[in-house]
Amino acid sequence: MARTPIILTVLALAGLSLAAQAKPKPKAAPVLEDFRFGVQVGLASGTTDSVKYLTDKKQGYVVGVQGTWAVLSPSHLLRARLDLTNFPSATVTSLNGTGRREDNTIKAMALGLDYLFFPRGLPEGFYLTGGGALTQWKQDNNSGDSQTHNAVGVALGLGWQFNRTFGLEMRTNWARWQTNFRPGTIHNAGTANLEASFRF
Repeated sequence: MARTPIILTVLALAGLSLAAQAKPKPKAAPVLEDFRFGVQVGLASGTTDSVKYLTDKKQGYVVGVQGTWAVLSPSHLLRARLDLTNFPSATVTSLNGTGRREDNTIKAMALGLDYLFFPRGLPEGFYLTGGGALTQWKQDNNSGDSQTHNAVGVALGLGWQFNRTFGLEMRTNWARWQTNFRPGTIHNAGTANLEASFRF
């Protein structure tokens, strides 16, 4: 009989232990990613008629720097970026109506802000991106008609973040580009970029 209170006490403690384990633990607050600096490198191809023509459909390259930080939750990131795009020299017929052949080098510098959304809830794996950029297009040629034009453009893309450091992204960029070859001539300036990013 003396063992009965002991047995009851052990059972009561076991029940309390099971109840404590069954009680759901409060979820930890999501950890937002701090500001991270990075670089990007990749290839660029013209997607609009004017860029294709002036570059003779040659492949260009892009390099740049970026900074990313989380907003609201770990799956929502903002990215500020500076992209420098350069296409190799191409010999084409001038667009000014003279019919002469000229060597063109097309360059672009874009300062943009993008939004990145990660469906998995963490800043890794597949993501979608969209944003805008102030882009300066510059054309240098051997006929003395070099010129620059600034325009606000848009960017849309998708990518895959393999880990905290390395990611790949395909992004299309579009902006308007006004030239002086013919008064009021407006071009659609667009590129498709395949970029690798490295964050530190």
